[in-house]
Amino acid sequence: TGEVWRWGRREGEKGVIIAHIDSHQLVTHIDPRQLVTHIDPRQLVTHIDPRQLVTHIDPRQLVTHIDPRQLVTHIDPRQLVTHIDSRQLVTHIDPRQLVTHIDPRQLVTHIDPRQLVTHIDPRQLVTHIDPRQLVTHIDPRQLVTHIDPRQLVTHIDPRQLVTHIDPLKHWGGPLNYLHHRPSGNQFGRSIWEYFPHINAISQHWKSFG
Repeated sequence: TGEVWRWGRREGEKGVIIAHIDSHQLVTHIDPRQLVTHIDPRQLVTHIDPRQLVTHIDPRQLVTHIDPRQLVTHIDPRQLVTHIDSRQLVTHIDPRQLVTHIDPRQLVTHIDPRQLVTHIDPRQLVTHIDPRQLVTHIDPRQLVTHIDPRQLVTHIDPRQLVTHIDPLKHWGGPLNYLHHRPSGNQFGRSIWEYFPHINAISQHWKSFG
């Protein structure tokens, strides 16, 4: 230390005085594995797309203020994940469950705007439910737990079907049953007294028995 170096300097010129060298900072060994002995030319940047260069920064996008209330100053250790249940991990995926094909006919490619709900009538909204209308109890005796198969209708006899009504046989004329004065008739007269021509036709039918 304190030696004046004159290497590469003019005679009489003062050199650099080295006062102290920390031996810990000296490189005494180089790991050859750390040396770059090959450069992959594919990794070299030989072209820069000028469209990718940042030529303008919007000052409105710059962070000029940080709200200290937004900073995380404390982490609740109870919120930290310290254990993962291995039973919850997905270790197998059934390939039969994977969606490998989508039927394009099932895709929604058009929505009819007439089907969209653009207005809701507030009068149709349910704003109150009467608790007396709620079903809070079901009587198990009212539940159907058994059906007698003998009570099921498994056959219909076509002879029992009503396919024709004979007005002369059943009513003695289609208007005969209206001849009887109905109870509670406030007029106290037969309705046919107001329709004598229809009454005559009905009496004619009755003559056939």
